[in-house]
Amino acid sequence: MNSDLANRDRLIVALDVATKEQALDLVKQLSGAVSFFKIGLQLYTTLGPEIIAAVKKAGANVFLDLKLHDIPNTVARAVEAAGKLGLQMLPVHLRGGREMLEAAVSARAAGLMLPGVAVRTSPNATTLSGLGVHQAVEA
Repeated sequence: MNSDLANRDRLIVALDVATKEQALDLVKQLSGAVSFFKIGLQLYTTLGPEIIAAVKKAGANVFLDLKLHDIPNTVARAVEAAGKLGLQMLPVHLRGGREMLEAAVSARAAGLMLPGVAVRTSPNATTLSGLGVHQAVEA
């Protein structure tokens, strides 16, 4: 595999912007270097499936970062609905438990990756302690 392509597919750029125009401008600017773009809660809540369709139309892969965590049936239906949007990645929160995770996997469309989130990327000692993790953040 071409090393540039491998690097291009390993990067995920967050579209943490307020408007469709800003998001698509960023996708256009980085399209040669990045193939995956993360749509988070703010942008998805504002624009819904419309932003996913627009990013896909621009030729990019979509990582819809909603970190699903709910009862198994609700997560399964959300995974099923998201799969119909043509996403490539949709994370689920591991703290939802085995039954929720199995429901998510059973509902996913072919090719949809469901990465598991164990801990947010910005925890501090207080946050971790509240989750029952009694180690330093560095650990």
